[in-house]
Amino acid sequence: MRGPSLKTEIVDDIWLTKNFEQPQPDDYKSAPETLFTNPKTFLWDYKGIAAKSSFASHKGGIYRCTVIATLPDRTKIEACGDAKNKKIAEKSACRHLVLKLHQNGMLQGIVNNTESAGVHDKELLSDEVDAKMDIYDYCARFDAVPTVNVRETKGPGPRKGLFEVTVGFPQQNILATARASELKNAEIVACVEFKRQAEEFHSKQGGSTIILKDISSINSRNARKFFEFFKVFDRQARYDVELKQTSGRRGSGGAFRAQMMLNEEPLGEPVEFVGKKYAETAAFLTGAIALKQIRPELFPKFIEALRLGNGELLKPLLPSWINIDGDCISTMTDTLHAVRRIGMPPSQDEEDWMEQEQARNSSRFGPRKALDPAFVGVKSKKLLESYEEYLNDPKLETLRSKREELPMNQYRAKVLDIVNNNAVSIIVGATGSGKTTQVPQILLEEAIKNGTGANCNIICTQPRRIAATSVAARVAVERNEPLQKSIGYQVRFDSKLPIPGGSVTYCTTGILLQQLRNSADEALDGITHLVIDEVHERDILIDFLLIILKRVMHDRMKRGLPEVKVVLMSATMDTELFASYFQYKTADGRLVPCPNLSVPGRTFPVKEVYLEEIQDALHALLSMLHSSIPNQNEVFEDVLEGRRKVILSTNIAETSVTIPDVRYVVDSGKLREKQYEQARRITQLVCTWISKSNSKQRAGRAGRVQNGNYYALFSKSRSDSLRGTGLPEMLRSDLQEICLDIKAQGFKDSVAQFLSEAIEPPSRNAIEASLAQLRLLGALTENEGLTPLGRVLATMPVEPALGKMILLAVIFRCLDPIMILGSSSGVRDIFVAPPERRAEANRVRNSFVRDTGSDHMALINAFREWRSIRDRDGMHAAHRFAEENFLHRGALRTLDATTLQIEELLVKANIIPHVRRYERNRSEIGHPSSNQYSDHVPLIKALTLAGMYPNIAVASGGKGLRTPNENFSMIHPTSVHYTNRSDSGMPFGTLVTFTTKAKSNDGGTLLLRTVTEARPLMAILFGGKLESSGTIVEIDGWLPFQVPPPAVKKTNEFRMCLDRLLGHAFRSLSERNLRGNNFLADNRAREAFAEGLVELLKIDSQQITRRAVSAERERGSASGHGRNQPWDTGRQAFGGNRNQSFDRRNQPRGRGNSGIGFARRDQPFDRGNSGERFSSQNPMPRDRSLDRSSFGQDPAPQRGGGNSGSSFQRGSGFRRELSAGGRSDWGFNSSSGRRF
Repeated sequence: MRGPSLKTEIVDDIWLTKNFEQPQPDDYKSAPETLFTNPKTFLWDYKGIAAKSSFASHKGGIYRCTVIATLPDRTKIEACGDAKNKKIAEKSACRHLVLKLHQNGMLQGIVNNTESAGVHDKELLSDEVDAKMDIYDYCARFDAVPTVNVRETKGPGPRKGLFEVTVGFPQQNILATARASELKNAEIVACVEFKRQAEEFHSKQGGSTIILKDISSINSRNARKFFEFFKVFDRQARYDVELKQTSGRRGSGGAFRAQMMLNEEPLGEPVEFVGKKYAETAAFLTGAIALKQIRPELFPKFIEALRLGNGELLKPLLPSWINIDGDCISTMTDTLHAVRRIGMPPSQDEEDWMEQEQARNSSRFGPRKALDPAFVGVKSKKLLESYEEYLNDPKLETLRSKREELPMNQYRAKVLDIVNNNAVSIIVGATGSGKTTQVPQILLEEAIKNGTGANCNIICTQPRRIAATSVAARVAVERNEPLQKSIGYQVRFDSKLPIPGGSVTYCTTGILLQQLRNSADEALDGITHLVIDEVHERDILIDFLLIILKRVMHDRMKRGLPEVKVVLMSATMDTELFASYFQYKTADGRLVPCPNLSVPGRTFPVKEVYLEEIQDALHALLSMLHSSIPNQNEVFEDVLEGRRKVILSTNIAETSVTIPDVRYVVDSGKLREKQYEQARRITQLVCTWISKSNSKQRAGRAGRVQNGNYYALFSKSRSDSLRGTGLPEMLRSDLQEICLDIKAQGFKDSVAQFLSEAIEPPSRNAIEASLAQLRLLGALTENEGLTPLGRVLATMPVEPALGKMILLAVIFRCLDPIMILGSSSGVRDIFVAPPERRAEANRVRNSFVRDTGSDHMALINAFREWRSIRDRDGMHAAHRFAEENFLHRGALRTLDATTLQIEELLVKANIIPHVRRYERNRSEIGHPSSNQYSDHVPLIKALTLAGMYPNIAVASGGKGLRTPNENFSMIHPTSVHYTNRSDSGMPFGTLVTFTTKAKSNDGGTLLLRTVTEARPLMAILFGGKLESSGTIVEIDGWLPFQVPPPAVKKTNEFRMCLDRLLGHAFRSLSERNLRGNNFLADNRAREAFAEGLVELLKIDSQQITRRAVSAERERGSASGHGRNQPWDTGRQAFGGNRNQSFDRRNQPRGRGNSGIGFARRDQPFDRGNSGERFSSQNPMPRDRSLDRSSFGQDPAPQRGGGNSGSSFQRGSGFRRELSAGGRSDWGFNSSSGRRF
């Protein structure tokens, strides 16, 4: 079509509107927006069109622009436009050409036969390869399936057509279309457009992030598992996917049509995907959506099953046979009769009316005594006189000048201004500014000069003990006074407090937190300033301290108590984050962040060298700086001339520790960080990249007194990519202790509400997982109420589960070994394995197992022997023993101190009596009566299982073990139970208890650490909830055992009695504290039950012993012994072959010394003769013992004549003792006559 002549008409926008029908967006839904808003951009940019323009001028100053476009079929079309401006003329010409294409119908063919934008974007196509499956997952969250339509368009002339794919979701008015020469590309681009529209829909609804896969909904990951779960309820069901490769469509090679079939009938919508795997997965998804609609009652159960298995369906276990023979049944029967004669305690329902609130135990750190007001003025005057002497002493000029040179002192006026005029202030002091040493002194000295020095008492927290002690010593030197005058410190197990009235106390964060938790008013009595140093580290204690401080400050303000100034300090911190957390209201009601002050550092230049620039290696002797290494002060000492000091340090050296002569820092760029996965209760020590804050702190260690060099063993680009600060510990740790602390503090709101006030709150899932564990322990009620057990656990410096284990040890008179085990949870491993001697170290470690099949017993035995040698031969001999046996001296001492601290807490809680040193049986924790069964290995194992529960696993064949939440796990290489590749693993059905789960270094395998083999009867008695069906007894719905028919009822009764006795014991804690004259073990019924339990566990352990001995005899002695597999529990009850160095010859043990069932400690320790399993003892004193592989295969023993031939026919007779009913006839033949 030719355009009009310029002589007759002007082709402008008015003319075009008058003479052409205008295209509408509804006519071209897939066209780009530029078709209507900018025709030139459309013609120049649209794929398949080639356009160019030319200009001509005419009289009257009018320009004519002519645009010629070459279409995809090589047809050319021309249009013109007129205007006095070239740009406007070109715009009219382009619009004219588009209108001509629309009028002759060519525009529709062009738009619909041109590939969509993005179909040739390789990066987009690669990133969104799963886009179609994402769309199916998205719609599945709404129990729906997207509509997908594909049509092939014909191209003009010989040109091939395109695939047009339209994806829709009518419920949300989403419809996305794309075209491409390849079907897969068209699908991807259409789905990308679908996502954009979905995001727009959610934005309008007030939503934010779109979740594609959610554990609470059907998705492509769990759809197949839903059918597996359905199969459990309908074993006759048959399901499969019918797959057919599509044909007859150009370019559809590799495309499959899939249909889910259930019992040979179609189920759900059919799907078509490029790729067989994708098609099958999508068919399962659409089928699962349909199945959910058919069987809606199954879906909640399915989701709960996934939750328990952390996203996996746990495979059901076959029942394991448990041989509870006639002797065991008789023992349980006699024990139950004895308890009933004494009197069963009331049940929880019967005792609810007796429950009372138990007052929190006061802090072990006494309250600060306020100074007598009459003495305040005198003390302030003396402080001022001493300070003036300090300022005027010419001998101290050098000391004073060094202090004044520090930048923080040059900012003295600003420091005082920001602190005095604000409740909370932030001081960012760069490395070398002197913030840690000078800020507390500036505040104290200002008060002294004002004549109020005696009223000024400052607490300055440090994240580590070494920082608190070394900084306090340094500040005392700067003030030319000894420690404990005006400067002091307080850390765990070490306290050198200053004289009250004008003082600075450096302490660890944990010390202040403990005092605030127990009594905030007492902790802050007389305190004027709290300086929280190194807040950037964000460990759990710091985050928890900030929450408590915020609440305490608000509470004190409401009650009109004196204000305590809070100063937050760090060299590197997210100032905005902390300032907004402590925001306050101004007079006009506005919320503003708390103020901050930045002080530059006074460091010498530090040259930073990154990996690509490093040429030479350093060679020198090494010292090590680590929180658990003794004698760390040597790193601060000068070295001899001509020698170089190189310190190999963990990140302990990052903050608050200044080593003046350090000139070079070599930074690996890595740190090892504990990360805890709440849902799976897995702790993993992850080696990860440091943050920029870490890097800055490390670089700051050099250049403190001279020029320095910082060598980064990573590239500059890596440095730039590091995150600003590290992940806060609260977001990567177990929250159980924190949850207990919150409830013990008395806060009425929920734990989730309390932690939501943290500066960076943990996830709600993490909180719920921790609360669930505490409810399982019996520490919290369903509505988060603190139980009596929970109140005691909150005071114990161990994990709650291990705290409960210690309380059970008190009840069952097995205190010392369980106390050692429980205390070890908060201490680093006492066993060390130098890389160059790892095999030897592991052999020595395993030697402490002493045929018990227990890594936990190895720890107990090693510590007991070290303690015995220390008390008998002195510390030097104990050090030598530790060195020879690869034991960590610092960890041993810390473990020893922790056991004593817990004992003190138990005494204060009125759970056990105070024991004088001469009353102890050697060095054992507690009274000798509390340790009546401390040598009984089966009992120790049973209590270990109780404390570690639900950390149990069962061998499922090969090397794999099934846990409550994982189908497959393996033993950690450090365990005595670890087997190499040539071994077959544990026998099927073997039960073990473990302390923690950890991932292997490659993250591919779940490993169980610190493992103890347990007997099934231990799990039935001390495990989770029991459910019985016929002869099958199942623990917590996953661990089944087949019990002999005669034993089912009696075993359940025995367990119910145990639960009732323990429930009563824990509920009575507050009652005993009020009475003050009873202890936890003071209960005749519990004593009788404990006696029977010990006998039962011994008999149960002897069963496998007898079978093992029979097998040994059949093999013959000529076969030799060597080291048996650790799960050969036939020997676990014997300790005669590897006796410890405890001398009990003069200590009567009564029935506890029978040899069988006990780890004896009455002979010198001998690591030789490992093949001698039974020594000279008779391993089977009961001559009628039989080797029974199943219950009832042999005749039951005759019980004629009362107890004749029974397992109780020993000495006075257990049955006779119980039936007598007298306290002195209970069989507790301790040397002490007093029962408690």
